[in-house]
Amino acid sequence: MLIDISMAKSTKKSPASGAMLGFLYYIRKPKVIISIGAIVFIIGIIGVLSFGSIVLKTSSERNINPVDQRPYPINGVSPYNAELAFVFVMIAGLGIVAYGVVSLKYKQSSGRIT
Repeated sequence: MLIDISMAKSTKKSPASGAMLGFLYYIRKPKVIISIGAIVFIIGIIGVLSFGSIVLKTSSERNINPVDQRPYPINGVSPYNAELAFVFVMIAGLGIVAYGVVSLKYKQSSGRIT
């Protein structure tokens, strides 16, 4: 009697794959997309406000690097570059929210009979 071991291994269920399938199911819902985009947008706003205040404070006090006219790094990270990165995170969050709103409107309009 010949038993195929590869077939026996493929019938095992993995909790990680089930969680990923659940995640993929819910990520397609427009309201979930909008909420994820809003969270990313809020993270971007918080980062911009915190690092922007550091950049403004050090620039107004003239405590800047004389070589490149930027604030000195904090723990190896330039506040100016961190603020710029959070601006891009904020724009990405806004794009995700816009995609969620468009997909929500498309889903609502596709259910109508005209």
